[in-house]
Amino acid sequence: MRPAREEIKIPVRLKSKTFTDPPEHDQEITPRRQCPTLTKQVPGTTQHLCDKRPAACRKAARYSPDLHLLHRVFIGIFLLLTLALSISSAQLTAAEGYRYAGLEFFGSSQITRQEIESLLKLKPGAPLASIEKAAANLKRQLDAKRVSSNIQLVEAPSDQMFLVVDVSDASTFQTTPSRRLTNPHSVRVSDERPFLLLAQLHDRLFQLEEEGRPYSLKLKDGVRHYSDEPANLIIEDLLTLVPPIRKELFEIIGSDPNASRRDQSIELLEFGGSVPETAYELISALDDADYTVRARATRYIYPRLDLLPDDFPYDLLAAALARQICRPSHQDRSKGLHLLLALAARRPELVDPLHDSCLEKLKELTDKSRIDTVKDPSLKLLTIISRSAQTNPHTKEQLPADEFQGR
Repeated sequence: MRPAREEIKIPVRLKSKTFTDPPEHDQEITPRRQCPTLTKQVPGTTQHLCDKRPAACRKAARYSPDLHLLHRVFIGIFLLLTLALSISSAQLTAAEGYRYAGLEFFGSSQITRQEIESLLKLKPGAPLASIEKAAANLKRQLDAKRVSSNIQLVEAPSDQMFLVVDVSDASTFQTTPSRRLTNPHSVRVSDERPFLLLAQLHDRLFQLEEEGRPYSLKLKDGVRHYSDEPANLIIEDLLTLVPPIRKELFEIIGSDPNASRRDQSIELLEFGGSVPETAYELISALDDADYTVRARATRYIYPRLDLLPDDFPYDLLAAALARQICRPSHQDRSKGLHLLLALAARRPELVDPLHDSCLEKLKELTDKSRIDTVKDPSLKLLTIISRSAQTNPHTKEQLPADEFQGR
């Protein structure tokens, strides 16, 4: 006869009570988690008779899957909040790092540089908040005196910030006239979706900047391509929707009184194809009454110069740029000079005609400006023009007169 099996009794603690026998059906215990190496298990408990992995088994019995998952979620949320706070703190620190580098003033007989400085009351090294406050206060005072002005904050290397003040008078508008709208009216387009997609693209790029996620930009056949895939998906939609409304966009640029709408229309044309035709039509926009529209037209043409054919009216483009660098805004001077310098490097035949129209202005910008984006290209262009004048002293070519070409 076989010996009787000894009964193994393992105490189980439940709700401060100790049981030496398996519980009855009305006291059933539901095991939380089974051990993968469990060989013999006491009914209704998580204890077993094997002793191969006791630590893993105790851990399995101690934590439930739901509690473990919740713990991981809380840790993830904490890490994300910590990252967001660190990024915001870094951006705030970077913004607060800008210091006042000085005043760049291009004025008229209405007000002097000394008067502007006395109104600003800014000391070298003043923080960004003080610069913005002083600029807003200066604008209010000049408007109260009915002095037409354009005030811009311009970043410079080493966390420097320049305050650029342009004051215009009647003589300024006489020397550099602006075009008039062909048929002023609010232009409606057959499809507003491109404008909505453009706003989404701006929001996406702004989000990447706010999150500290750098992205790269390349032009392929005149079309933007980003290193960010969501941005490229928006561009794919724009490449489909913009070409059918090209003519309507040109009508907005030439007739809509809303400067922001004209600016957006030029940007949308980047996705409309036909670069040479678009660039020709935008020559007239370089004489727009609003400096943001003029700057946008320059941004379109500059990176696409190599896509323009040999029979493009480069002389008309150079004439418009010669007027742009004389206009009262830092954006006009900076972007106009860079495009004019690139044009002179690619088209040497335009250098001599620029002598009469640009020489004096280039000398003024080289002497007065302290900002590299204005001083450097003006000095390079001045050197090119002066050298060409010495080589060809009898050249009398001139750029076309102030004729607003295109729409």
